[in-house]
Amino acid sequence: MFDERINLQHEIEKILSKKKFTEEAKNKLLQSILFVYDNYNPSKYIRKTREEYIKEYLRVLENMNGYAVIKLEELNLDYYEPINDFRESITKVTNRSGNLEFVNGEYVPVQNGSYVCLTKGMAYCSDRTMYSLDEGNILEELMTIHHEMTHLSEGERPFRLGVQVPLSFELRKMFIEGRAVTREANIKTSSDYYQIERISDQNSSFKIESEQSYPLYGKLYQTLELIFGVDVLEEFASNNNREFDMFKELKKRFPELPVNEIFAHLIYVISCKENTEKKLLIKAIKNIDSFRALILSREVVEINREEQTIANLEQSILGKQSEIERLTALFNNPEKLQSQFQKECEAIKNEIEEWYKAKEITEEEYRKMTKEFEIEATLENYSNVKKQELEQTVEDKKREEELLKNSRETLSKLNTEYQMLLQDDFGKVLEQICIQTPSLESSFSFLEKTALEKIRGEYSRLSDEDKKGEKGSILLAQIQKLFDLKEYTRIVDEKQKSSLVS
Repeated sequence: MFDERINLQHEIEKILSKKKFTEEAKNKLLQSILFVYDNYNPSKYIRKTREEYIKEYLRVLENMNGYAVIKLEELNLDYYEPINDFRESITKVTNRSGNLEFVNGEYVPVQNGSYVCLTKGMAYCSDRTMYSLDEGNILEELMTIHHEMTHLSEGERPFRLGVQVPLSFELRKMFIEGRAVTREANIKTSSDYYQIERISDQNSSFKIESEQSYPLYGKLYQTLELIFGVDVLEEFASNNNREFDMFKELKKRFPELPVNEIFAHLIYVISCKENTEKKLLIKAIKNIDSFRALILSREVVEINREEQTIANLEQSILGKQSEIERLTALFNNPEKLQSQFQKECEAIKNEIEEWYKAKEITEEEYRKMTKEFEIEATLENYSNVKKQELEQTVEDKKREEELLKNSRETLSKLNTEYQMLLQDDFGKVLEQICIQTPSLESSFSFLEKTALEKIRGEYSRLSDEDKKGEKGSILLAQIQKLFDLKEYTRIVDEKQKSSLVS
């Protein structure tokens, strides 16, 4: 254990030796990764080992182009663009619980101040750089570094959503920050500090508490991990494909899950957090219906085009098969081959004669062509030409058969997508959940119930032996995690809690 940690430290230092960071920045990166190594203790259902987890962050460190520590007294600097992002998040606090005071037009570090900077760190994935705020709390800063490095581990287009999903930008932020917050929860530390977030609608209000940042995002993301699986969401976090659509992909992978309802409830929760006006959601739902009609019409065009391609290929393959049979029969009958050879020779001679008579070629050209033909026109050469024709026709037929196979597969996918789109009721589900019967309590309960049903379904399919083994313990750990997440919202009573374990 001790030797492993020493080796890890040497590996980190070797990577850092190639970076043009300040010594303070290098030291904090070193301390953060070692801190994660020392305290990595995720929930039992997280299968990633400490070694695998640390290797991921070593790769992030190797690819990192920049890291700087921002001091409180530097928040007034104007020439450094990232500082503006920190400064914009400075907000006034009550009970003089902040660490900044506004004096003569500048923020000054103090104890018991009236202001605090809410942003503790930032990561810019486009150029793989990051920043953290030094407020004198080393534990918090080490966790901030871990949080921002998690962002740098993402792909170019993490959790990409299509335009048909309302609040897609806000949803992606929930997934991205929720993942980083969930990674924070993998590091077990003792702290009396709790983040508190409140969210309300017209019927109810909830208080969500967490030791990590973004309490609501963390709750939602970890619930979704239980529904869709940790590995699936990690795959989506690493996405680089600009054509990828997480919403469509989830519906393909999990036809047994109510993905439309899950996203509708997520959208409602996020709309409450963002105080989104109802009229904007109504407009978004109308746009979904219009978008769906447009996609359906495009699908019909694509299906018709593919069907025509298939018909053309089938006709061409039949023609090539007839030609193969004709040439094969010719080679199997020497007398027929000889007869066909003579017929074609006569036809060519007659054609040359016609050209000459019509004065399309000169007498010299006529004699030259006639002589060349007499030399080349042998049964052996004729046979070789016909063999090449046969071989080429066979190859062309194979190629077209492969194209036909691919076209049929494409058509099958298009028809499946068309039927799914035809039966898709996302717009109606959104209208029901977000407009007709909106309820935060119902949305939280639905997500938790869906997670529970998914876990209990997997548990029921295990053998008695597996239930007693690792697979069973993992699913039970997921149920315990769900209880923990429900406690954050303070909406669980003892009767409801006892019914979950029955």
